[in-house]
Amino acid sequence: MARALAEGTSDARLFLHAGIIELAAGDRVQGRRWLARARQLERMLLPSEREWLADPTTRARRLSRAL
Repeated sequence: MARALAEGTSDARLFLHAGIIELAAGDRVQGRRWLARARQLERMLLPSEREWLADPTTRARRLSRAL
């Protein structure tokens, strides 16, 4: 994820996934930053991804349990 973000691409999906990963890893501050960037580009997201953005903590909990 770090390499993808380092490229500087402005992509809502990338930001959404980065935010969820950070939340799952326990970094709420950075997770919220990435999710805020995803919200700025929300129109680029699929309907299912917009649902994740609306409730990212549930998605992050599922991810952390899977790890």
